[in-house]
Amino acid sequence: LLIGQMKKLLPNAYRGLLYTNVCREKKKYSLLNIALTVMALNVVARPDFIAFNKADRDSFPVKITTKFYGAPKFVWTVNTHEELDTAHKNGEMPIFENIF
Repeated sequence: LLIGQMKKLLPNAYRGLLYTNVCREKKKYSLLNIALTVMALNVVARPDFIAFNKADRDSFPVKITTKFYGAPKFVWTVNTHEELDTAHKNGEMPIFENIF
């Protein structure tokens, strides 16, 4: 809801959402956790980008949300050159690159 309000107050600001499978992370299936996990509130937020853990890149919520909104995909945490190559092949922009 806050991101939806930001759109009104700061129409030129770039807004995005960080995605994680809340049910998996919290090990709890409440109504709120399920709604967050399936990104049900994005209708209000209308994100300009979606950022997600590389473990969630093939999840249905990430795929449908990025496609529906045409939102760029940002992925974390990229630690190897192979992971970087995979991110680029998938059209993802790495947030963290711990590659030296």
